Order: sequence, then C-alpha cells, then structure tokens
Amino acid sequence: MTNEAARSTALNPFAPASPEAWRALAEKALKGADLATLRTVTRDGIAIEPLSARAAGASVLADRSGAWKIMQRIEYPDPAEANRQALADLAGGADGLVLVLDGAPSAAGFGLPATAEALKDALDGVEIEAIRLRLEPGATGAASGKLLAALIGERELAPESLDIAFGIDPVGHAARFGGRPDLSGIGEAIKELSGAGFAGPFLAADGRAYHAAGASEAQELGAVLATIAAYLRALDAEGIAPESGLAGISVTLAAGHDQFPTIAKLRAMRLLFRRLAELCGASGTKLRLHAETARRMMMAADAHTNLIRTTIAAFAAAAGGAESIAVLPYSAANGLAEAHARRLARNIQHLLMAESGVHHLDDPAAGSGAVEALTDALAEKGWAGFQAIEKEGGIAESLASGALAERISAMRGKMLARVTSGEMPFVGATLYPNPSEAAIAVAAPARSEEEGGLAPLGPADIAAQKKPAETKASEGANR
Repeated sequence: MTNEAARSTALNPFAPASPEAWRALAEKALKGADLATLRTVTRDGIAIEPLSARAAGASVLADRSGAWKIMQRIEYPDPAEANRQALADLAGGADGLVLVLDGAPSAAGFGLPATAEALKDALDGVEIEAIRLRLEPGATGAASGKLLAALIGERELAPESLDIAFGIDPVGHAARFGGRPDLSGIGEAIKELSGAGFAGPFLAADGRAYHAAGASEAQELGAVLATIAAYLRALDAEGIAPESGLAGISVTLAAGHDQFPTIAKLRAMRLLFRRLAELCGASGTKLRLHAETARRMMMAADAHTNLIRTTIAAFAAAAGGAESIAVLPYSAANGLAEAHARRLARNIQHLLMAESGVHHLDDPAAGSGAVEALTDALAEKGWAGFQAIEKEGGIAESLASGALAERISAMRGKMLARVTSGEMPFVGATLYPNPSEAAIAVAAPARSEEEGGLAPLGPADIAAQKKPAETKASEGANR
C-alpha cells in the first residue's frame, strides 16, 4: 500500500478499498505465497478468482420478490403419524407441505402410501386453501394427482384458488430407478387437472436424482433443461402449446453446502429457463423454482454437524432465488426425523429470514463480480450439457443408453477422490469424527434404497473415503 493510500485510509477508514489496497493486505496475510492460491475451481472447472470487479446489469431474479415458502416434507408411511407431523409443522410456522409418496425418487425408502385413504388421513385437519402443497409421487404420478384432485372435490374447495404443485415427473423416476421414461398421457393428465380448475404446475423437472448421484452443478442444470424440453415436445404432440406447457412445469434443484456454486446454480437456472422460453416463443413465462437441501451431504456420523451444512445450503438457496425451500432434518441420514429435528429444520429458515433479511432483496447476489461471472459460466456449461443430451436423442434416450449416467459416474469418482485427498472434507465424518458420539434419536431407522438407475451417494460412501491415518489423527484431535 502506498503512503498516499495509507494516509487516505487513516483519514477516512470507511472509504471504498481499492484493488491495490486489497492485494497489499492479501499478500501480507499470505506471507509470500502466490495470490493464485486463493483461486478456487468448481467441479465444472470454473475458476473463482479471489477478487472480481463489480458487475453491472439487470437483476437475474427480477420475477421473484418477497419471502420464500418454508416447506416441510411429510413422508412417514403411517398416515396418522404423518398427519400429526403435518399439523405440528404448520403450527410451528411452516408455509407448506411436501407430500412424499411411496416410490417417489426423493422418498429414500419411506413415503406415504399412494392411496386415496392415506392422502385423506394425512391431510385431515389441514387447511389446504391456506398453504402451498407439493406432491412428490411415484411411478404413477398422474394417478396420484387425480387422487389429490378427488380429495379437493370431496372438500368442496375451489381448485383455482389453491397453490398445488402436482409433481408428475416420469423422467425423474426413470433417472432414479432406471428404464425409459414413458411420457405418453402426461398431456391428458394436464388437460384433466386444468379442466377441473387447477392452475398447476402439473409437471416437475427435478435435478435431485442427478445431484444425489454425484452430478456437478452444470450436469444437474443440463439434465433439468433437457427434461423440460422433453416434456414440451410430448405436450406439443398432445395439442398443448409451448406457452401453456412451460407454465405447467416447475423445477426442483438440490442446494449444497458449497455456498457460491449453489447461489450461482439457482440463478443460472433462471437464465436457462428464460432462454428456452424465448426459443419456444413463450417469453415472460415465470419459473416456479423449489430447492431442497442436498441429501448427499448429510452424514450419519456426528449428525448435528449437518445443521451447519443445511444452514449454508438454505441460505444459498434463498440468495439464489428459490421460491420455496425444504430443509432436510439433521438426522435424515439416520432415519425418519422425530419432532425435535423437524423443528430445527423449520427454524433454520425462520432464523435466516429474521437474522439475515435476505428475502427483503430481489436479488441478493446481483452486482457481485464473482457470483455474476460464476452464474454466466454455469449457464453456459449447463446449456452445453443440455445440447449434449439433445444430440444423444434427448433425455429419455440419454438415460436409456446410459450416456448421461456414465458422465455423472465420472464426476462422482472425481468428487470421491477429492474427499479421499482431504480437499473436500465432511466435518464429523471424514474430518474430526466424534469418538464418543451418542445415538441419534429418530422416528424410524434408515432404510436401504431401491437399486437401479442413478444410485445416490450415501453417508457410508463418503465416510468410506477416509484414510486410516486421517482417522487416527482426527480422533486424537477430539481427545
């Protein structure tokens, strides 16, 4: 720092710092190390520089404003217990419920029975007209949607006034469990539901199965965009125009604990959605974007450390523009959460709103050079991933041939190698494990997930990468 710069700073300590002043302080702290050591590289090979110039331009999140919806997963197999959880969550401040049905790609071995009786019992006493409701069905997504619609009819509620996402997602089911997705009949289901007065969205383009299997941010974006394209083609063939079809599709992304890539991923999704809408002649269609904290980062060992990861992920999802967020309870890797863990999952979001105020900003990351550059780079790589899938014949063909799974498997292997090397540690599992850990209370122990398709990374897959020498050193540090 020059004498003149130092003198200026002393006279006005709140003056904006120049890049030169920042470099001088950084070099002093680095004690001779190269400034390039502060550069990080994402899993997609995108460099995040230690200092970026302020960016200019319009807000990426121009179509989002206000607080996001706090969502709670309802996945207990016993409808009566699921109902107790739902009522407790809503009384505790949740804005909506995610009904996870048996056989859903996101069910992790649990889920409500996909029957009319189970839906009726689970929603007993729930004022559906006052909340946001998301359905995450299994293979028979359209049939489950009709069961929910029938329940609405029994209650004599006005469908057009309800906030319900039906979550029909044959592509996501095929991605998770294998096989070729069957898109026939999705147009008929939409016509029936919209004809009954429901506004939707009806279909879901869900990136969680890809993320859980080890996909990078760009791979998840590319797969989601290819899913949207596949649905639009199928709907067009059944007489539903792209503008109507696009408005009936919601997007779900996984929010990880790598904060800035998560923020940029959600922002990039909006850019990609808008570009696809433009190409379809449906400019101005609003994206319904839901985020759930990533399951692959949840550790069974020292499970309370998951609270740190889910808090970072939830903040990143909010800053990235999610309209609704579901936080997995800290004990998710150990089994179905009991009341305490569910309350903490809700309160993480309440605290983020109360303490950070991030929801008061239309686009909290706008103008940040690093985030804007990362957003643009992820959008470009996500579009390239989408084009690669399209060249393979579309998402259905890419999944059936295993081409997409092969690319994700390669990315998964690289991630596990980073865990082994210590470059990507998981506190409580691969770094500083607790040798005297107490058992975690759960409502039901974890179950083995169904095999087939894109196998999700589990806590055992991560913990197994820990080297014996590292284990001893970590345990010694805790004594």
